[in-house]
Amino acid sequence: MTQSTTKISRWHGLHRRIAPTAQRFAADNSGATAIEYVILVAGIALTIVALVFEIGGKVNAMFEQAVGIFGN
Repeated sequence: MTQSTTKISRWHGLHRRIAPTAQRFAADNSGATAIEYVILVAGIALTIVALVFEIGGKVNAMFEQAVGIFGN
């Protein structure tokens, strides 16, 4: 066997062992679903934080107005 034939033979053996694993990995969608849920939860969390900051300023102003009315 020549050196180039040995390299080809090694590559073919490696390819035969890796190919089925790569095919299973490519066909597996369970990780994609988890990532979609993470993105969805992150979007909901950002919306809640934005609403809290927006409503927080209005609630603070309302309490300051109430203190002004009832404080004296």
